[in-house]
Amino acid sequence: MFRVLARATAAVDSGTSQGEKGGALETLVQGVRMIQGRFFQELSNLGVEPLPAMGAAFNPEEHEAVRLVEVDDKAQDGLVVEELACGYKLGDAVLRPARVSVGKYAGGQPDSRP
Repeated sequence: MFRVLARATAAVDSGTSQGEKGGALETLVQGVRMIQGRFFQELSNLGVEPLPAMGAAFNPEEHEAVRLVEVDDKAQDGLVVEELACGYKLGDAVLRPARVSVGKYAGGQPDSRP
């Protein structure tokens, strides 16, 4: 279900960036956004909530690390620096982990190249 929702969201975002103002595509995108909003409202009524990820410490129970990203700031080491797909939970149960990029501080390490 979440996979279908993610694809629909990506399609809407793509249509928004490619469509011309006031055209049929924009009208279609607005309609899909309304349906999407209603769907999220119904999920919320059932207790399903998005998992906050951006800026949070990586937690393997709530986040799926897709890639490591070198960061210059040591404070970002181990933090989520990009959210690729939203995660969802129902109470304390994770329904789908958020797909994320995690910061990896590499500063101050010796250069191992010859």
